[in-house]
Amino acid sequence: MQIADGTVVAMDYELKDDEGTLLDQSQPGQPLTYLHGHKNIIPGLEASLVGKAAGETVEVRVAPEDGYGVTNPSLEQVVPRDRFQGVESLEVGMQFQANTEQGP
Repeated sequence: MQIADGTVVAMDYELKDDEGTLLDQSQPGQPLTYLHGHKNIIPGLEASLVGKAAGETVEVRVAPEDGYGVTNPSLEQVVPRDRFQGVESLEVGMQFQANTEQGP
């Protein structure tokens, strides 16, 4: 069976940066599962998987504009350290969710 719109896809993956550093990966026995053609994954990856068959190994490079978008420095914020109550140390790559008057 080939991947097409309406196909349920389960895949193991590794996400690497341009230097080959592993950034993320699926856990053993826990593939990423999605319904193809319904914008459930980034557009560049979804487009690259069309027509691929079960069991096939694929290497895909996704341009920023076909992924999460080009970096926009105007959206960067400096958050005072005291806003991280209960956090012992801050490290690059940590993620936080905050609530504002407009919501999370």
